[in-house]
Amino acid sequence: MALKKKEDLRQKNRAIISRLIDVVKVLSKGGKPFRGHSEREDSQEKGLFLELVNLLAKYDPLLKNHIETGPKNALYLSNKIQNDLISAQHNVIFRKLKVKLRGKQITLIADETSDVGHHEQLSVVVRYEDNGVPVETIVGVYRITKTDAETIFTKICEVVVSLGLTWGQIDAVCFDGANTMSGSQNGVQARCKRMNPRMLFVHCYAHCLNLVLVDAVTCKKDNTTAFDFFGVIQCLYAFIEGSPSRHAIFEKVVARCGSQLKTLKTLSTTRWAARAEAVTAISEQLDEIVQTLREIVATTNSPDVKLKGKSILRQLSSFGFLVALNTLEPILQQILTVSKALQGEHVNFSTSMKAVELLKSSLISMKSNDFFGSVYKNTVATCSRMNIKGPEPHGDSEQDYWNTFFLPLIEALVAGIDSRFEQRSTQILRCLEKPSF
Repeated sequence: MALKKKEDLRQKNRAIISRLIDVVKVLSKGGKPFRGHSEREDSQEKGLFLELVNLLAKYDPLLKNHIETGPKNALYLSNKIQNDLISAQHNVIFRKLKVKLRGKQITLIADETSDVGHHEQLSVVVRYEDNGVPVETIVGVYRITKTDAETIFTKICEVVVSLGLTWGQIDAVCFDGANTMSGSQNGVQARCKRMNPRMLFVHCYAHCLNLVLVDAVTCKKDNTTAFDFFGVIQCLYAFIEGSPSRHAIFEKVVARCGSQLKTLKTLSTTRWAARAEAVTAISEQLDEIVQTLREIVATTNSPDVKLKGKSILRQLSSFGFLVALNTLEPILQQILTVSKALQGEHVNFSTSMKAVELLKSSLISMKSNDFFGSVYKNTVATCSRMNIKGPEPHGDSEQDYWNTFFLPLIEALVAGIDSRFEQRSTQILRCLEKPSF
C-alpha cells in the first residue's frame, strides 16, 4: 500500500512537471520574458510564466489542486525552478544535437554582435546533413568580454569541445568580412585553419551581396544622384514618423485618397538589401507623401518644421530624386529577393551561385533592354501627373542621367559581384561541381 502511494505521488508530480515544462517550451519558442516586476499573490504583474500557469489551472483540476493545496515549498513555481527547467531543456536539446553530429562533417557559422545591454555576444550555428537534407541549428549565444580574434577563437574551441567534435570534422567555417574574423594571418579563420589546414573559409554570401550594394552606393560618391537618394529617404522618415502629429496628417491624407497606409521605414545601417522595403513604401505612396508635406508646410506654426518640410519637399520633388526612385526600386527588389534566398536554411552552393549569376545577368541586361529609357519616360510622366517641375533643358537629359547615374551604378554593382563572390572557397566548390570524366 505504501509503495502504491509513493508511485501515485510520483506520477502526480511527473504530470505537474510536464505541464510546467510545456509552459517553458511555449515561452522559450516565442522568446518571451518569464518573470514580471513582482510575483506576490496580489500582484498584477507576476510575469508570463505564472500567468500562464494560473490560466491552465482554471481548466486543469490537477494543476489547480496542486497550487491551492500543495506544500508551499514544493510548488515548483519559483524563479530558481524556472531557471532549472530552462537549463534542463537546454541540456536535453544539446545532448540530442551531440548525438546527431557524432561522426558527421559539419560547417561552423559564427557571428559577433552586441545586445541591448551593450554586452558582446557570439552566436554559433552548425550546419550539417541529415538524411540528405542540409540542416542549420543554433548551438548557443555566448557572452564574450573582448572582440579580438584570440577571444573569439577560444570561445569557438570551447564550443567545439562541448559538442564532442574534432577539428577534422569541420569542413568549413563561415564568418563575416571583418578583419577580426576573416583575416588571413591572425584572424579567426586563419586560427581555425591551423587546426585543420583542409578547412574552407566562406565569407557569408548574404553579407557579400550587402557589401556589393554598399560599395556601389556609398563608395562612388561621384554618383551624387544615388548617394543623395538614401539621405532624402532617411530625412523623410525622421520628419514624418518622428512626430505623432505629422504622422496623423499622413494617415489622414492616405485615407482621403482611398489608399492603404504603408508606414515609412527607416534605413537599416547594416542590412542594405532591406532598404528595398523603405524605398517601396515611398514609391507606392509618392502622391500621398507629397500632399502630406504640402499640408504640413501650409498648416504648421513652427518655423523650423516649415523650413524642414519645404526642404524635404523640394528634394522629393526634384527630377533627380524621382529618376533614382524609379530606377532603384526594381533593382533593390531583385537584390532583396536574392539576399533572402542566400539566407535560406536549406540553400546550397549551386542554388546560391545560380541566384547570384541570375542577378548579375539581370543587371547587365538592363543596359541593353531599354530599361532606363522606360524609367526616364515614366519619371517625366510622373512629373506631369503630379504637377512637379520636369527635367531642366541642360543637365537633366536621359543621356546625362545615363552617363552620370545609371551606367556607373550598374557597372559598380556588376564589378562588386565579380570581386566579392570570387572567393578561394567559391573556386574550389565550383571545381567540385564539375563532372569528372
